[in-house]
Amino acid sequence: MQNINKPTCKWLLTAACLLIFLGSSGQSNRLYSIPASDVLTGKTTPGWYYFDEEKKINALGLFKTYSHVFGLSGNDEMRLIKSNTDAAGNIHSKYKQYYKGLPVEATMLIVHARANNTVYLVNGNIIRGLNLPAASSINENAALQKALLRIPAKTYLWQDARFEDIKKKAEKNPAATNYPRGTLCIYPTTRNEDMLTQDFSVGWFFDIYVKDGTPSSRVFVDAINGQIKNMYRLGYECTAGTATTVFNGSRTINTKLVSGNYNLINDCQTTVIHTYDLINDTAVAQRLEFADADNSWTAFSQQSPVQTHFAAEQTYNYFKIVHGRNSWDGANGEMTSYHGVRGSSYANACWGCLGNVAQFGIGPSGASNADDWNTLDIVGHEFTHGVVGDETGMPYYAQSGGLDESFADIFGEMTEQRTEGLNEGNAPWLVGEDRGGALRSFWNPNAASHPDTYKGSYWFNTDTCNGQAAVDNCGVHTNSGVQNHWFYLLAKGGSGTNDNGEPFAVTGIGNEKARAIAYQSLVAYITNTSKYIDARNSAVRAAEDLYGVCSNEAIQCAKAWFAVGGDVESALYDRTAFCTNYNSNAGTTYFGGIRSLTISPFSPFCSFVTETATTYPLIFQAGKFIRIASGVDLKSTGTQPLIIAPDDCAYTNF
Repeated sequence: MQNINKPTCKWLLTAACLLIFLGSSGQSNRLYSIPASDVLTGKTTPGWYYFDEEKKINALGLFKTYSHVFGLSGNDEMRLIKSNTDAAGNIHSKYKQYYKGLPVEATMLIVHARANNTVYLVNGNIIRGLNLPAASSINENAALQKALLRIPAKTYLWQDARFEDIKKKAEKNPAATNYPRGTLCIYPTTRNEDMLTQDFSVGWFFDIYVKDGTPSSRVFVDAINGQIKNMYRLGYECTAGTATTVFNGSRTINTKLVSGNYNLINDCQTTVIHTYDLINDTAVAQRLEFADADNSWTAFSQQSPVQTHFAAEQTYNYFKIVHGRNSWDGANGEMTSYHGVRGSSYANACWGCLGNVAQFGIGPSGASNADDWNTLDIVGHEFTHGVVGDETGMPYYAQSGGLDESFADIFGEMTEQRTEGLNEGNAPWLVGEDRGGALRSFWNPNAASHPDTYKGSYWFNTDTCNGQAAVDNCGVHTNSGVQNHWFYLLAKGGSGTNDNGEPFAVTGIGNEKARAIAYQSLVAYITNTSKYIDARNSAVRAAEDLYGVCSNEAIQCAKAWFAVGGDVESALYDRTAFCTNYNSNAGTTYFGGIRSLTISPFSPFCSFVTETATTYPLIFQAGKFIRIASGVDLKSTGTQPLIIAPDDCAYTNF
């Protein structure tokens, strides 16, 4: 029989001991040990605070009343960024941490409440234990000069009057400028994804947009010693490639008559969609508008610009009609495209390289349309980067950058499939395939040397890379394959064995439900520090929001994440064979099942097993019941608890 010590659970089939693990020193902010509180449930894990709804905790004043739960000090303040209400009436409110009045970068907590404002969940991360001044020893201009030395350029964006004029028009503000303005903040001095308190300092950050030279970047200048300790690119560029472009045939587009000519301007709705002509933009007399006298855009030289414009319109239509979102920022922000920017050739596509605009290159061949970077899925991809940035502000590197790329791929693909009348049955599920050669594959990421399993084959190691010079911003395009494959399995289904040697079987729920789950996950739960385990938790939670706890959609969502290994995070989650005695001395460890979990020494092949909670908690969770077979010894030692709790079908069976 099982032996459970400290604490003792009596009814394992129908009830559970709901214990919250105690705090301890030396942990990272992502592994923050949550103090005991009777308002939280046993599902609570680092970064995911599940509130007992029977306590009816009101969202108003949450962070002041329960500051001890989140580890907030008297110097900390959580300020509301934005809020939205989903189809079920749940309210999702995003907050940013401020310390002594300064914004703390890489922080976000999302409060989830019912329609009556009762909190049921808070997720995200903040930085605790800060002890920093709220002032700078160098002024903004001095800091900017240091930043500019790090980002050399022949021409900065604000030095080009045409780009300045475009920004003023886009923001409807005559004072708008690309000239960098400094923000004094608390910022991460490294890219340590564990978010250690000692890795944060006070400093200035500047968004420096470059027309010719080093890529546009966000640069952090330390306010104490003036050193540049962190920076990352602002642009979200596709991986380069050459292929053949296949256009979308004869289409109707919306234009605007200006001074006797039609321009690629669609202002038929509140959101203006504007495609600028910046081919050979170094020419003195270069015009900015594509123009046609009779509004019949059939000439060969017009086909690629029209492709960009049409694809931008369809991206707007997708987000508006399918998700009810008005433009990339949800607030009718202008959807601006620069076509052919950077001279006569630009073999790439980008969002954010020149501000909140997209740019689409005409390919290395220059005069040919065959390799242009403006297919439906690529254009949808770039504008989705704007959506992700507006909702999360996540930095474009390592795991957060990989998720950013994946969300862009997902909604770019959904834009293409909707526009072309494809569905999960007849779509190729490839990225950029209309150019003649796919960049990435949803159904077989390995074909492009991308992983289909978290930390499996082709995974780019994000644990050891640091700095802007890291390859592909620490593998953002490579590692996107994991969440891409999850989405494919969720929509289409599939079975097999992943790189962890684990067999899986997922029943597809179709495009409409899969894309709804992905969008709800992005706008309601993903934060600026989300990693793959957070994306997995966010998706399952989103499925529960939309289709119900323990619904088939939620279960298939969890199974799909299990299939891609996404429920395993080295710092938080560990899967250990049950025939191996285990002590939780390497990190908080979770074992879970969707509906039920059986802890048995006979799986796979052994006669006895001891599971001991030592340095960190050991947690068993399942939706309906947890069964402990004879021959299993469960122990808790010291102050670290053994937790056995139901979790409403939130975890994957393994």
